Amino acid sequence: MTGTTHGCPYCAGELVPGVMACRHCGRMVGHLLPLLVRQSELSAEVAALREEVARWRVAASGPVAPAAVPVDTPPQQQPRTQATQPASLAAAVVVVVAASALLHWLLLFVYDAPPMILRILTLLVPLALGLRVSRSGGGSLAAHALASACCGILSVGAMLTVTHLIDGVPLLPQDLREMREALEYCASIALAFLTGYLVMHGLHRARQRPVPAASHGELISYAQRFQQLAGLLSPICAGGLALYSGLKSLGGG
Repeated sequence: MTGTTHGCPYCAGELVPGVMACRHCGRMVGHLLPLLVRQSELSAEVAALREEVARWRVAASGPVAPAAVPVDTPPQQQPRTQATQPASLAAAVVVVVAASALLHWLLLFVYDAPPMILRILTLLVPLALGLRVSRSGGGSLAAHALASACCGILSVGAMLTVTHLIDGVPLLPQDLREMREALEYCASIALAFLTGYLVMHGLHRARQRPVPAASHGELISYAQRFQQLAGLLSPICAGGLALYSGLKSLGGG
């Protein structure tokens, strides 16, 4: 098929435009000529579209121009729990110590409040700060335990300093009873701060814990239940010890 001629649909012989019958096979093809013309036009359009699509594909798969990449893209932020955890713990310790000294001065020397109120508030403040600094679930138990010990020792030291400066009494405990009370007070504040971490850490682990598969077996299921129970009881025990240590001396123990 060349120029304006078409091939016969029966024998593929060349057909002259306007012919009614094929001169090669003798069949009537006059009624098929318009269809053959339209088929040729559509074939040409399809070929042109394929060439256009091929050009677009080549253009799209080419190298990206340097101007297309933003030059002022800000760097990715580092995980907050790893970058700011030491600073957050240090700030929490400073706040607990300052709040304990301030409460000790206000309640005992300004308003002459009962010591029970001071003990309770000096347990609630480190508990709240422990929850606040551990809300993201980051940090290790050792770091929080060290911060808790610093909270207890420095807070009691600050309150003893306030009493020493106002009343003129000795700064350090003078006998075993006073030493025991000071140590119990240190332990109560430290355990209160650690309780906040344990509570928030347990909640964080509970949100991230995957649902155990049924194929793991009963032994793994029991181990997971025991771990979950231990995570639930640890902050309760720590909080109970903090409350007991803080209020024991007030009850005459």
